[in-house]
This record gives sequence, structure tokens and C-alpha cells, in this order.
Amino acid sequence: MVDLREDPEWPRLFFEFWAYALRNPDARARLTDRNDETREVIADVFEDLAAAFGLPLPFPAERLSRMCYAMGSGVAFDMALEPDAVDADLFAGMLSIFVAGLIAIATAPDADAADAA
Repeated sequence: MVDLREDPEWPRLFFEFWAYALRNPDARARLTDRNDETREVIADVFEDLAAAFGLPLPFPAERLSRMCYAMGSGVAFDMALEPDAVDADLFAGMLSIFVAGLIAIATAPDADAADAA
């Protein structure tokens, strides 16, 4: 993820547009399309990495992508509100923990339990 401190206006503008999109159906459709495209790229990365390491994805790639996107949006929002309180490596740390959990689930003896989630 790009360090959001490189362009401190980006999170503010994104959330302004996000709030506008909640009230405007045309803007909502445009933002949703853009978010879908971004999540598709993230899902492709999950599928490619799982194949490269020979591990099954414990959840559909699209769901994992939405989880990551939501985490990134949350960090961006938090950073926009409190830029000095949010460590620049927070998102990377979250992703490391997230991926470690996915690997643990995928390699657990009862890996099919993830299907219930």
C-alpha cells in the first residue's frame, strides 16, 4: 500500500467523495465500479500467491479481497483523522497478521472448517 502520508489530501478527498456517493446514485455506481476493479486485482493476487505456494485459499478470493480493502479503508480513515497517531506501517502489519492467519487456517488439519465462516 502506498504510504498515505505521501498525499495527505487523498484520504480526505476519498472520504468526501465516498460520503457524496452515499447520497448520489450516479456517483455511487462510479465508486462501486472503481472499488470492484480494485478488489478484482487484489483477488487475483490472492489466487496467484495461493497457486505459487501450493496452498488452498480458506475463503473465496473475492471475500479475502473485500476484507483487505475494508482494512485499508479503515486505516486510511483513521490516518486522515489522526495522522500523527497512526503508524505508517500499521496496514502492512495488519496484512502480515491477516495472511499468517490465512496460512494457519489453510494448513490446519480441519481446514474445511473455514467454509462455515
